[in-house]
Amino acid sequence: METHIPMDIVIASGESKYRELDFYIGSKALEGTAEAISLATNTILNNDVATKVPSIDGIMSSFMLSFEGSFGQAFMLKIVGDEQRARFEAIGESSFFQLLKYYLSKPMKQEFKFTTKKAMILCEELKDHESSLMKRIYGPLLKMHKPIEGQGYSVTLRKSGKRLLKYNSETLENLISENTDAGRVVIDASITRFNRLTGTGRLILEEDSESVSFEPSFPWKSFPKDQKKKLSKNLDDNNESDDFSKVKMEASVIRNYLGEIKRYSIHRVILDE
Repeated sequence: METHIPMDIVIASGESKYRELDFYIGSKALEGTAEAISLATNTILNNDVATKVPSIDGIMSSFMLSFEGSFGQAFMLKIVGDEQRARFEAIGESSFFQLLKYYLSKPMKQEFKFTTKKAMILCEELKDHESSLMKRIYGPLLKMHKPIEGQGYSVTLRKSGKRLLKYNSETLENLISENTDAGRVVIDASITRFNRLTGTGRLILEEDSESVSFEPSFPWKSFPKDQKKKLSKNLDDNNESDDFSKVKMEASVIRNYLGEIKRYSIHRVILDE
């Protein structure tokens, strides 16, 4: 026995009046919807963060008949695994969709209010996965916003004909917004990737930490040569040794819409004194 939940995505007038939907833009929106729904559902029901959508256990989605008016695509969220269906039933449909809406409404930058205690408790239980999940569905959320970015429309996600959430130019702006921390920081970092022509690359602060991108804060051609060489040498040293050496830099921290570090803007490389 499987649990089937009818859903649909509707692309309609936004800042621009709906006329027709570009095939490429529409396909990206559908792709992003499938990925975002599947990834969030997996975290709720399987208590982990999937790296690949096709490998998700016990969950799938499929197209249904489309409908006329604006552009709409009906699809079915299917809970097909026994364990996943048991957890879905234990959570309850209402609490499940509150959690789903909570994750997918992050670009709205609004305080989310749960209406069931069970959803609130589950959200706390899944906190360890939240950061990884939001990073993972950032790309799918951008794809869902393609009709907004490319044609000025709006995108509405619905369940059984009732609106779950609506994306528009404001949520797009929130999604791509960047904020720079006040003041500068001094970081000790290991260079793991470096483009000598542009001054861009990736770095890590600790050996087991995730890499973060960096860029020069002013035109690379104006960067002092001895500082350029310092970055290049650090990369060479790290490629030739199992032990990561570090370089000290003064930088500005640039954060994404979740408040997480997106990249460092490098003002100077601090040379040995």
